[in-house]
Amino acid sequence: DTSKTWKVLSTHIESSNRHLSTGYKLRKGQKFSLESSGTVTWQGRSFNPAGLSNHSWNNRRMGCLQWRIGRQPWQLAGPKFTGRATASGELQLSIHLTLGGTTSGFFRVKFRSKKK
Repeated sequence: DTSKTWKVLSTHIESSNRHLSTGYKLRKGQKFSLESSGTVTWQGRSFNPAGLSNHSWNNRRMGCLQWRIGRQPWQLAGPKFTGRATASGELQLSIHLTLGGTTSGFFRVKFRSKKK
């Protein structure tokens, strides 16, 4: 079993290509889970890892926590995610936000995985 915790800061936003590189490598098909909490404030609006319910961009809630591996497309993580790696490579985390406005806060993300 592997368990790690990372802080995804309000500066780790998708649109500026400033994601958090976790340094943790996953194998394609490896099962893992993410559990997150915390608050980020963007343009005066505060939200948790689920993002803003009334504001979306690219079919996802603005401000939601997301993950990807390598150059794969971003996937929704939200407050709780369990699934399998879509490719082999390093796990990356980011907040689904557009550029502009001031941001503050962070999400704390707990990662769990079992190596086969």
